[in-house]
Amino acid sequence: MPRWRDFALYLGVGFGAFLLATLVVGAAIQQSGSGLILAIGLANFISLAGTVYVIGLRGKRLTLAELGLWPVKWKWSWLILIISVTVLLLPIRVILALAALILVEGGLDSLQGRSDLLMPGLSWPNFLASLIAIGLLAPIAEELFFRGALFGWLRRRFALWVAVLMSAALFGLAHFDSVGVMISSFIMGIAIALVYDATQSLWTAIAIHAFNNSLAVSLAYLALLLLKLFPQLRTP
Repeated sequence: MPRWRDFALYLGVGFGAFLLATLVVGAAIQQSGSGLILAIGLANFISLAGTVYVIGLRGKRLTLAELGLWPVKWKWSWLILIISVTVLLLPIRVILALAALILVEGGLDSLQGRSDLLMPGLSWPNFLASLIAIGLLAPIAEELFFRGALFGWLRRRFALWVAVLMSAALFGLAHFDSVGVMISSFIMGIAIALVYDATQSLWTAIAIHAFNNSLAVSLAYLALLLLKLFPQLRTP
């Protein structure tokens, strides 16, 4: 039976390291831009993936096989699953996120603040930095931590849906800076955990997360480009 002490250790070290790293990055880099985006992405990766490596793998609490990383499991039919989950959930998540923002916060200010930080302006360096930090580093780190370590621990102790909902709630709470993103992340956390449990491969979870984030970044920068080309689209 997995020990609660190990679960608490994952949470304490993972979230603690991320908060500390974020404070350090914020103090060291105070100007928004591609450098800050990459620094935040690296802080996220080092904190969460580092926690899984040190506490899980080096601490002998996890193996690569238990994480679903090795041996690599992949079926080309899973590609349809990855695309379908991402595309079908996207409008549902957007609608619920916007509804939560309007009902709870009365506007989109928190979402705008997050967007300004991670996508500060239309430029190739900013776009590539966002794609690397949000579309690549975050999915790898967060899937290792939230699905590989936390959901894996919960799944060994509880029934499937208990583990799914608890891990998805933690994943949502990790995005507490915006209630809309928190709701959206909770829904995505449920879907990814179910796919991960069904395939027993963390690569499918990483692929869904990476595709979702990369699509979101691309659409956001496309919107910025359209507003630049057609300024009349801006609301007065």
